[in-house]
Amino acid sequence: MLSTALGYMRQEYNVDDFSRVVSILCRKVPGIAIAMNIIYSFLTETEEDFEETLVLCRKYKFPRLFINPILSLPWHPSHSNEAPSHTGS
Repeated sequence: MLSTALGYMRQEYNVDDFSRVVSILCRKVPGIAIAMNIIYSFLTETEEDFEETLVLCRKYKFPRLFINPILSLPWHPSHSNEAPSHTGS
């Protein structure tokens, strides 16, 4: 699940949190332009994660998408295969 990947990246939110905030912003601020960063090739990324990302992109029709591969930096917490203590849920 995409929220698990977000947890591995040490994000403090999950997909439901993200969707809730974007939905509120779109409802409260008509015409708002929200960009989304997509990091691909993450160590634990699955086909299901990829599909979930596409669902978000289709749902919100982000006018800007920034798509980059993950950088595997030895000093970054996401470099490890170990599950983090916080998974964003």
